[in-house]
Amino acid sequence: APGEPKDPDGNALLPICRAFTTRAQGDAFAAELRAGLAWGEAKQRLAALVEEEIAPLRVRYDALLAEPAQIEVALQQGAAKARALAAPLLATLRQAVGLRAPGAPAARVRADTRGATGRYGRFVIFRGKDGHFHFRFLGADGADLLLSVPFDTPKAAADWVQVLDKAGGAASFVWGPDNLHLRIAEHVGGQAFELWFAHERLAEAGPYAEAAARDAAMLQLADALETRWRALAAAQP
Repeated sequence: APGEPKDPDGNALLPICRAFTTRAQGDAFAAELRAGLAWGEAKQRLAALVEEEIAPLRVRYDALLAEPAQIEVALQQGAAKARALAAPLLATLRQAVGLRAPGAPAARVRADTRGATGRYGRFVIFRGKDGHFHFRFLGADGADLLLSVPFDTPKAAADWVQVLDKAGGAASFVWGPDNLHLRIAEHVGGQAFELWFAHERLAEAGPYAEAAARDAAMLQLADALETRWRALAAAQP
């Protein structure tokens, strides 16, 4: 009844109001309901608030409906921008995780060594607090890109480092499930990925807060490893 306090949270008016207005406007509307604003008047005020927000959008909507070709042009422009940004990233990522497009030529790591520089990533072997030995792969800037699984001896860790360098430096090397490949992995702390050699899980990286950060780290690792292989190949007599 008019004049009686209303429960703002006991109906759908307040959620609708908050969806279209500022927080201050929503709080004011809730206060008026508690003060006894009649339902009929509350609905009229809500309709006015919603109309105030969507009126400018309606004008634009009507203009687009009158010329639907504008919608198609905008969509095509957006798609072109997205493809230009995503295509190189996705191509590199697909190759790194062993999803090379069917029919695409196998990219050989040693095909071009002109980009090799004096600085490249390196492996370091250390003993962890658990008493086991691990290797890390550090980027040229010292960034920690990868941590291995535990090994019982430092020689076991060093042997795998040699395997990685020899496999990646081979003229026939390609990223793929029968060779080196990266796998997206589940992690309680967020996003992660792993480095595998054939069916052997060797190392991991993460967690990352978002999938985009994980994917960027995968690309960074793949690029750093390939830079190392090219540099090592170029240094051979």
